[in-house]
Amino acid sequence: MNRLFFITFIVISLGSFSGMSQDLTLGQWRVHLPFIKARAVAKADDRIYCASDRGLFYYSQNDNSVEPLSKISGLSELNVSTLGYNQNTSTLLIAYSNANIDLLVGNKIYNLSDIKRKNLTGDKNIYAVTFRNNFAYLSCGFGIVVVDLARREIKDTYIIGPGGTTIRVFDIDFLGNTVFAATESGVFTADINNSNLGFYDNWTLSLPDNGNAGDYNIIETFGNQVFVNYAKPNAIGANSTDEGFVFNGSAWIAPPVPVDPTKYYSYRSSNGQLIMTNSYSARVFDSNLNQIQNINNSVYADPVMRDAMPGADGITWVADNEQGLVRVTASGNVNFIYPGGPRSDLVSAMAVSNGHLWATHATRTAMWFNTYAQGNFSEYKNGTWKTYNNKTLPNFNIGQFYDNMSIAVDPKNSAHVYVGSKGNGIVEMLYGVPVASYRDTNSTLQPGIGNPLECQVVGMGFDESGNLWALNSLAAKPVNVRTTEGQWKAFSIPGIPGAPLYGDLTIDSYGQKWINILGNNAPLGSGLVVFNDNGTLDDITDDRSRFLTTGPGRGNLPSVDIRAITEDLENEIWLGTGKGVAVIYSPSSVITSDNFDAQQILIKQDGVNQYLLETEVVTAIAVDGANRKWIGTESGGAFLMSPDGTKQILNFNEQNSPILSNYILSIAIDQLSGDVYFGTNRGIISYKGDAIAGNGGCNNPLVYPNPVRENYEGPIAIKGLVPNGNVKITDVSGNIVYETTANGTQAIWYGKNFEGAKVQTGVYLVFSTDDEGKNTCVTKLLFVN
Repeated sequence: MNRLFFITFIVISLGSFSGMSQDLTLGQWRVHLPFIKARAVAKADDRIYCASDRGLFYYSQNDNSVEPLSKISGLSELNVSTLGYNQNTSTLLIAYSNANIDLLVGNKIYNLSDIKRKNLTGDKNIYAVTFRNNFAYLSCGFGIVVVDLARREIKDTYIIGPGGTTIRVFDIDFLGNTVFAATESGVFTADINNSNLGFYDNWTLSLPDNGNAGDYNIIETFGNQVFVNYAKPNAIGANSTDEGFVFNGSAWIAPPVPVDPTKYYSYRSSNGQLIMTNSYSARVFDSNLNQIQNINNSVYADPVMRDAMPGADGITWVADNEQGLVRVTASGNVNFIYPGGPRSDLVSAMAVSNGHLWATHATRTAMWFNTYAQGNFSEYKNGTWKTYNNKTLPNFNIGQFYDNMSIAVDPKNSAHVYVGSKGNGIVEMLYGVPVASYRDTNSTLQPGIGNPLECQVVGMGFDESGNLWALNSLAAKPVNVRTTEGQWKAFSIPGIPGAPLYGDLTIDSYGQKWINILGNNAPLGSGLVVFNDNGTLDDITDDRSRFLTTGPGRGNLPSVDIRAITEDLENEIWLGTGKGVAVIYSPSSVITSDNFDAQQILIKQDGVNQYLLETEVVTAIAVDGANRKWIGTESGGAFLMSPDGTKQILNFNEQNSPILSNYILSIAIDQLSGDVYFGTNRGIISYKGDAIAGNGGCNNPLVYPNPVRENYEGPIAIKGLVPNGNVKITDVSGNIVYETTANGTQAIWYGKNFEGAKVQTGVYLVFSTDDEGKNTCVTKLLFVN
């Protein structure tokens, strides 16, 4: 027997699942994923579980609720490849694309990471799961793995290829005591009662593969027959020519049911029905193999089916890769079921204004190259996501605005946004409706030199006067402005010849435009340029610029690979580079002074002095209400640093948090709620931070929870305080029990005194004041111990 090593359990209690509509408390997470891209479905008593490209959710038939499951819920991974439910052991088996496995039993998760950790060359994918009694048989890229669900451990591994070689097993099923394995080398059979199925010679080739022309990738037993699908190598879309075969107990014959000439994804049998599913239809057959239903585009529009299974009362459950979990009744009534989320997991840029999040969906590479991602973007407001694409805006061809790389939100109206496209200029949106688009035909924007069909708009932003600035890549006059009156003007950058490839744009408090040059026809090379029009849009004679690169006296950048440009609350410019973080402490004098070099932040780690994140590629920097820096990296996750960057407060990575990926592309902060949004290469997730921005003095201070009950152990949040002010908590006699500093306009207390003990029951006063004592406020709370 080829036995995988014994499992070490990781057991996680789910408790109660957290609904998407519930408000987050401090330190909690929420995923924002495209659950709509469904790929597999499993029925578990009253719940219908649905796996999507970026997560898992279930629909409760008892109360019609929909609950997403993710790493926040305790799942081990993100990308589910397949799943199945075993009634005998009440176990939902979840297999991930990296070969990790979770067993969900009741409200607990048991992790089996044997296959993931096993040092195997070649394919470790888990293609399908089949149950027999208390065992799960996993069809893997190297053979078959048997899981004992009662003991929650790996029981056996079968390597069944000729001569003991590994072959890809795509699916298995049983007919009586015979196990059938659909593989890349044909259909193999064996006696399930054989005590040595790990020995290849105990398997017989029952149906050959016609000279390696294709793969037998789906197999299903229905009645006393075994149905198998034969996938051709060119089996893609409408031109696919998959074939079907049936074993009738003595021979393989042509299927006694119609098979469409296309690519098939699943055969499923349950409740006396067989369903055969391809992208465009799911044919349902009764026990006599009479077709009783054909779910196709006459039942619901534009199906992209990946799986379907029969349910009770004539209901069919379909996993649709564009429309989520689809409930279809025998009479043809249709319901679309999925948790809310954007329709794409790509994230190129995010922006938050007045509690309103906007996100663009594209692939932002280091050089901002075109990847021709479909033109779409999303908004998130009041707990609801809406994605704009060709389906939701059929009368406006959003798709032609491909590779949306940037977004600028009107500071006076969070429903008024401009989306920058590297394909076709700019889309202007107002209250969810596209009202205009701009490129070289109706603005000063220009097509890319050497590529006249593309009008590449990259970074964008608003200045303090409400003018929109847009960076036009590969153009001789790259800096464009649309004034509040709707007039367009374009500027060349003094000292920057040619038409370089540009990336991001940040406008500081002095009106200066910070622009990263990525190269391509740039005689000066890559680096950072600061452009100042001096506030005179009609006079180019006073325009000035400064080019920054590596080396003292030339900008002293740690790297010319600039990924992030952010101004903090003290008007300093923070740069994310290919070699960590750099800061411009006097941005107003960069152009006018010779003292303009960037500086790196020296920290001590493990007793060694080093520069902040110098071994990391820093991809994003966002500033919270306490002027702390949230920093995203390409491989190390996200960091929260003190305002001056010398102290690490938090680090979130895949190993210690639910964050979706260590590759952070964008960070945006809702300064009203403290929510921090992380855009990763696997989608968006948010974290409830403890800093809230504010201006001036107190603003209706509020304590929650209040009163604080005796069994409460969580944080006590005090909002509406003096920004970054001193906070003292006293008893009614004036004795100070705790003192801290507000993060923005919010402070956190855990109900303990200076010694770490819980305070006594009583009324407590909260005093907040600034350093000069000019702004003060007082509120109170009741604490029960």
